[in-house]
Amino acid sequence: MGLQPALSFWQYDNTVIKTNKSIQTWYFALTIFLSAFLLFEVQPILGKYILPWFGGTSSVWTTCMLIYQSLLLLGYLYVHVISKLSLKRQAFLHVLFLVGSIILILSRNLSWETPILPGANWKPSTDSIPFWHIVILLGSSIGLPFIILSSTSTLLQFWFSQLHSDKNPYTFYMVSNIGSLLALLSYPFIIEPFFPLRAQGFYWPVCYSVFVMMCGYCAVRMFFVKSESVCLNTGRQSSVKSDIQTTPNPTFKLYISWLFFSTCSSIILLATTSQITQNVAPVPLLWILPLSVYLFSFAICFRPGATTSRDVWIPIMLVLQGFSLYSMHINTFIQITAHTCTLFACCMISHNELYRLKPPAHQLTLFYLMIAIGGAIGGILTAIIAPLIFKNLFEFGFILIIYGLLAICIMSTKREKWMRFWYVPLSVVSLIIIALLYFNARNERLTCISRSRNFYGSLSIRKCTGKRGNYTELLNGRIKHGIQFESGPLHKWPTEYFSAGSGVGMAFRYHPKRLSKQPIRVGAIGLGIGTIASYGHTNDYFRFYEINPEVVKIANDRRYFTYLSDSSAKIDIIPGDARISMEREKFQKLFQNFDILVVDAFNSDAIPVHLLTKEAFNIYLYHLAPDGIIAFHVSNSYLDLVPVALSAAKYLNLDYAVITTYGDKIITQTSIWVLITQNRTFTELPVIATAKMKEEKISRRISLWTDDFSNILSVMKRR
Repeated sequence: MGLQPALSFWQYDNTVIKTNKSIQTWYFALTIFLSAFLLFEVQPILGKYILPWFGGTSSVWTTCMLIYQSLLLLGYLYVHVISKLSLKRQAFLHVLFLVGSIILILSRNLSWETPILPGANWKPSTDSIPFWHIVILLGSSIGLPFIILSSTSTLLQFWFSQLHSDKNPYTFYMVSNIGSLLALLSYPFIIEPFFPLRAQGFYWPVCYSVFVMMCGYCAVRMFFVKSESVCLNTGRQSSVKSDIQTTPNPTFKLYISWLFFSTCSSIILLATTSQITQNVAPVPLLWILPLSVYLFSFAICFRPGATTSRDVWIPIMLVLQGFSLYSMHINTFIQITAHTCTLFACCMISHNELYRLKPPAHQLTLFYLMIAIGGAIGGILTAIIAPLIFKNLFEFGFILIIYGLLAICIMSTKREKWMRFWYVPLSVVSLIIIALLYFNARNERLTCISRSRNFYGSLSIRKCTGKRGNYTELLNGRIKHGIQFESGPLHKWPTEYFSAGSGVGMAFRYHPKRLSKQPIRVGAIGLGIGTIASYGHTNDYFRFYEINPEVVKIANDRRYFTYLSDSSAKIDIIPGDARISMEREKFQKLFQNFDILVVDAFNSDAIPVHLLTKEAFNIYLYHLAPDGIIAFHVSNSYLDLVPVALSAAKYLNLDYAVITTYGDKIITQTSIWVLITQNRTFTELPVIATAKMKEEKISRRISLWTDDFSNILSVMKRR
């Protein structure tokens, strides 16, 4: 009699477990979704926060991404290691990490600006190495929570497979990628426009606390699951143990396959992103499109009820590769469409193969670990190795060649009926595309007289012939950094956006010191080929701030450009990020007393936002002479930066003039300059008053940008 109530209890509990299977599934899915969402939200929050400290350059973002990828790998490694322990020990250990991470985050609120954003005392010193400083900063601020978040999807899938061996845990990988995709899309469109950085720094830990409670419940649930399973479902457990014992360990070939397909998809993602943002169109936020496609393909391949017979993507990919090649000589929209569709087809092939080769549920931690390693390898190959091997952005063409060869290998297996008939013709098509990719890269290389590449981009120098003579031009991707005519009266003439009739030309011509024949001091953020130096007279002083050492090298090479060597002014070039350099000079009380400060850094997609904030303007004003002029070059095909500069000018009670000039498209280009000064006499000069844009035409009004708040979407041009 005494045993009957206990048996009844266990039987009732088993009924409850079966009844609540769907509830448990949804709870696990919601926890995984939240972890992925928070994982993709914390990256832009911290990345945007540290940009003003280290400069708005691609190298900062590259360093951040490598660190995030490394932390993600550690999270997957952590799950694989603890999966060897008993469920009870796994749950206990994970609860300790969850509690420890939340205590760590909340304790920082005592000394940091927010629980995840470090204080000003973390700013880099003059002698610190940026890479290692960023590593220490990110590791200290988000290291443990990031590892826990990155481990959640894999760990909960493993636990779910222990609870429900009859269900497919890989479906949760789709949920994880959907959470990442929604976080990716929500940050620029919802979070950034409405929440300052400090507010983001507070709401994220609150959401993380909710996640800790949800994940903690899952861990507690797993802590007691073993005894229930033994008492209630011994037959099922025996079946699972039997499957584990009879399933062979993954072969070396399978390990290589996992690594290969995950590496290829990582490379095609990063290569496509570089291709469309540097070689096609420098559109802000365009990098979101390839990453969204990448995540979406994962979600499709790992969706419930997914099958592995998607070999139809092989001929689709070959057609799209040909379309990508053809589109390279057509308009921008078609190129972006072609490259993005090609990326999607390639990812579908890779991720379909990964799904086809996935192991049984008890080996999923190893499977995800290999995917993470492959992703990290792809990031290293693209971000570090490729710039050392390729002088231009050849990664995109290279990985397309790899996918072409992969298509031939897959079709050679003839695992689908259609492959028996189409193997030879499609293989010939693939080989033709590979040959075209090679010759296209070769022809592009031959059109340049010099190429160089580093973290800041791919620079190319070209000799061109125009209506007014031969000239040499410098390009970074598709962004032109200046041209200089080889001989004749135009050889020393300021070209492109810097003509005598442009806003900066007027600043030089009508500055009070220039009118009174006195020498002037000029600061310039952004060197280019040194065109501004053509305005230098004897006894003038020009101080250029340039972050890319390769640009400095090219501008000083008389074989290509001679603006610097031909200038009558004394010239200094300060390497490194301009704002950091000027902050350092302010700290050292090295007042520069600039009569004109030229800020020319906003004609690409990755605009350095930290050079347009209120804090940046305060630094400019510190180094500006009383009657000095700040000349902002805001010509940009996709952004209207005039309101940003004017909002800071109005906040600081400065006078301004917006001057637009329309070039002849031969020597000069259409340019927009915003001239800001404390000298009202300058802006009231008849020639300036006549040339400047009328106030009523500056219709857009935006909030003042600060290091704490900026919104790129608010200044996107409406086309």
